[in-house]
Formats: sequence, structure tokens, C-alpha cells
Amino acid sequence: MITMPTPQAKTFISIFLIIAALTNVAWAVTGDKWCNNYMCVIVAVEDDGTANIQVQGSSSVGWLGFGVGTSMLTGDLTVMWANSDNTYTLSRRKASSYVMPQPISNQTALKLDSTATGLISGKLQIAFTRPQVLSESSVNSEATSFLWAFSSTKPSGTSYDATIQQHDTSGSFKLDLTKSTTGTNSTNTTQSFDSSKVGLSDYDKMVYSHAVVMFVAWCILTPLAIFIARFGRNLSRWVRIHYSIQVFGTGTLVVAGFTLGYIQSRGSHLKTNHQIVGVAIFIATFLQIFLGYIIHHLFNPNRTHRPVRNWVHRFFGPLILILAFVQIPLGFGDYNCDMAVYIFYYAWLGLLGLIFIVLTIRQFWIERNSTKSEMF
Repeated sequence: MITMPTPQAKTFISIFLIIAALTNVAWAVTGDKWCNNYMCVIVAVEDDGTANIQVQGSSSVGWLGFGVGTSMLTGDLTVMWANSDNTYTLSRRKASSYVMPQPISNQTALKLDSTATGLISGKLQIAFTRPQVLSESSVNSEATSFLWAFSSTKPSGTSYDATIQQHDTSGSFKLDLTKSTTGTNSTNTTQSFDSSKVGLSDYDKMVYSHAVVMFVAWCILTPLAIFIARFGRNLSRWVRIHYSIQVFGTGTLVVAGFTLGYIQSRGSHLKTNHQIVGVAIFIATFLQIFLGYIIHHLFNPNRTHRPVRNWVHRFFGPLILILAFVQIPLGFGDYNCDMAVYIFYYAWLGLLGLIFIVLTIRQFWIERNSTKSEMF
């Protein structure tokens, strides 16, 4: 015979269950957050076997991509975008080779969270839930490797199988999904996680390395080499110093920077002005170095006039440098750099301009005084 609980016992059990439920809501959610200059990703996992994912980006973005895995070739990708009719599309895709990822058959595993999706504080946010474990991938406390992608071009339609254009940029990142949320409820809310571990992705590190290498090449070494050729001809070995800086300094760094840029763009077609101008500068740099080599080896100490090739080399060098000065802010724009980066860059250009003016005035006075001395 089963004894029924007394009313007092029922009340106690109800209170206990409510407290247990509240405790589960407050303690069951773990996850992590990652951001770069293009997008933010928040992943929260719960004890009920679901994963809540929020992806945030620019309101004008074409599409955003979130993936589980270490490579675009093997990862479980979710491509998402906003439509002109105020609807949102989620598209699960997988790539089999170096071609555009194609939709997979299981599209129902993703559930759009309409209450947390839309324009929020001027940013596009798309939120959805999925089972932590699917045949294609798992998003749970053991998952650490994820993928991201960004495109400025809208897909061809609103359907999950719409044609999408190649990403502008992409990369990988890691999350620690064992971290506790600072919030108390994961349902229909933007999660808040300790951001101390939000750092640079492999893509960010490559972009920063590319930027530093190219800055040293074009904003330090090349101006130095030009200043030596322009104002340092009184040095006994100025020619050797000039071409050593250009060949072993600028040339080496340009190759390294170009390689980093190629790798981080995954060898994609030239899509931005920064990429197009960068290739032009890369080619022009080595044409200029080759021309300098020809001038050096065909030098005739008994010549009566300066050959045309010397004039071309003399004016082509500063022209390439000016093009590089224009090129660098184009890269800032592609990467959505902060205003402080622009301020530092233009301040540096101002310093170079000031040095050039001072050296020009100095050379003018030296030549003027030299002429006066010869007259007397």
C-alpha cells in the first residue's frame, strides 16, 4: 500500500522542486564568447542537451557564417543572413572540396530564435538553437574549435539553398564552453560571459602580422632608402646601403607580407581595392629592384649625361611609395580598424613629411653655401 503525502509534504516538495528548477536555470548554462572586427559569436550549452548560438555582425553584411570544426573543408557550417522582407535564413552546409559549400539534407535541426534575432543596437544579431550532438558535429563542453566567415554580398534569395558568393574573409577560433555565464537565464536573452579569454583568432594574428611587416617595409625601410639616395650621396657607400635596404629589407618583407596576405585570404580572387592595389605594388616593387640592378651593373663613370633608365628609377620609386601610402588605409578599411589606428598612421606620415622638408632645406643651404665658396 502506497501512503499519499500529506498537504504539508506536498507544499515542501513543491518548494523544493521550484528551488531546484531555479538552481538549474542559474547554474546549467556554460559557454563562451569570441569577437573580431567583423563579427561576434556567443555559444551557450545547457544541461538539457541544447546549444544556444548568437552571431552578431554589421547591419549591412551579406551573410555570416559559423562552423564547428577546424577546416572549412570538413566543418559543419551554418550560413545565415537577413532578407529584405524582415525574415532571416539559416542554411546548414558542408563543403566536399574547394568549392562553395552545399546545403545538407538535415535543415530542421536548427531553430531560429525570433525573440533574440534582429537589429539590436545597430548590429545584426541572429540567434538559433540546435541539439548539442548531431551526426555532423557536436557543440558541447568538449568542443573547442570553431569557424567563422563573412561576406559583403547578399545570397541570391531567401531559401536555405540560395546561391551564396565566396566569403570575403574567414578564419578559425577556439572557445571554452565550460565557462559559467554571468547571467541567470539562457532563454531568449543575450548571454554574458567572462571576456577575459576573448582573444585573437588565427586570422587576426595573420592580419596583424601582415600589417606590421608591410608597415616596416613601406613606412620605415623604403623611406629610409629613398632619403639615403636623395640626401646621403656624400656617403662613400650610399649606393650599396640604398640597394641593401631595398633588396634585403623591403624586398624580403614585401614577400613575407604578401605571402601572409595570400594565406589569410585563402587565395581568393581579388575582391577589394586593397587586394588589387597590393598585387600591383608587389609586381612594381620587383620591377623597380630589377631596374636598380640594371642601372648598377651598366653604370659608366665616363658618361656625359644621365640615362633614361636612371630617371625612370628615380621617379618610379617615390611613385610606388606614394601608392603604398594610399594602399595601407585601404587595408584599415577592409579590417574595420579603430580611428586610433588611422590617427597613428597619418601622424607617422606627417613625421616623414616633416623629415623630408627639413632634409630638403638642409640640402638646399649646403648646395647654396658650396656654390658661394666656389665663387670666391
